[in-house]
Amino acid sequence: GEVADSSDAALRGLQAELAKHREATTADVQQLAVDFVGHRNADAASVAQLQADLRASRDAHAEQLQSLRAELRGQDVQQLLGHLQEKVQDHQAAIDSLSQHRSKASEFEGRCSEHIDK
Repeated sequence: GEVADSSDAALRGLQAELAKHREATTADVQQLAVDFVGHRNADAASVAQLQADLRASRDAHAEQLQSLRAELRGQDVQQLLGHLQEKVQDHQAAIDSLSQHRSKASEFEGRCSEHIDK
């Protein structure tokens, strides 16, 4: 009888220990589940923040790009105007040169007619 009693007591002791481990394990699993959900929510929030930052950065870059394009167009216009002004000056110089030649030619013509008249 004593051996059976002691083995029953040992069995009950093991069962009690097993129940404690089971409770602890269940608590651990529940805590892990809570932690997992917390991390997942935190990750989702981080991802949402990163996406918002990315959108803001992209918008800022788009604005900078538009501004640069406008600046470049302005520079292109300035360069074009400068080029056109040079062309106008060249044409003006050619016109001046032609009128000098014309006046020299009419002087020469005048001298020729004087000679012919003599």
